[in-house]
Amino acid sequence: MTLLRHTIQVRPMEASVLSILPGTFLLHIPPLIALFERLAPRYAKAPRYSGAYKASVDMRTLIAWLTQQVASGSWIVDWDESQEDLISFYASESIFARQFASFSCPACEMEFSSLECAITEWELSEGNETRNGRRLICPSGHTVYAATEQMCIDFVHAEPKIDEENMAPFRAALMATDDTLTSGAGADGKILRLETIDFKQSWIVDCDKYLADPDRSAEDRAKALRRREAFLPVLERPLLHGVVSYNNSIFRVLVDKASNQVILCEIE
Repeated sequence: MTLLRHTIQVRPMEASVLSILPGTFLLHIPPLIALFERLAPRYAKAPRYSGAYKASVDMRTLIAWLTQQVASGSWIVDWDESQEDLISFYASESIFARQFASFSCPACEMEFSSLECAITEWELSEGNETRNGRRLICPSGHTVYAATEQMCIDFVHAEPKIDEENMAPFRAALMATDDTLTSGAGADGKILRLETIDFKQSWIVDCDKYLADPDRSAEDRAKALRRREAFLPVLERPLLHGVVSYNNSIFRVLVDKASNQVILCEIE
């Protein structure tokens, strides 16, 4: 079975609360292919301007690359840095199922089998936010991988802004979209925040700065371009800004109040 050697990068969400030394794993490739084949069609249902849709395209590219590595017959292949690193973002399922042959701990400078590690739960509460998940620990107690699996925000005590008067038209705008996920969020999603805002010319300037900054990632620049294209037609006009929880995802939505149409929807 072909193995993929990959150092799983620490995500900002976990790095802010845990001390993690990124481990290098020899991952079984077939479970990764199965994972992304399951996720790609789901994300492909998102609007084409959303980050979720882009992720579906990147997943298809990654599936093709992983399939090619298996076909090569090599015992171990190294991660191709030119690929979008979706594995670091979605690796938790494979790692917590111990679907890897071994891993290396950078602190111990040793390699351990998948059976020599411990998988433990962690939880952190800060203010009105609670996060929890699991982590993988080497025999010496070093955390080499961790993932947030649930994040709860106490919106009751956080006093969220919810504009009850505009809730019905906001839901109607989401339900009127052609996208199944977005329309489902409008019908059955939990509205966490809803307020009226005005976008100014300064928002376009911010987008232009992102687009011109060579240090920004391609994903950041693509998001800035999508936002810029959405903002231009509605400058200085009132918009409904809503945050909706639906289907284990967070939808950040802008609706033009004049036309009651969704102009931007980003799914996390």
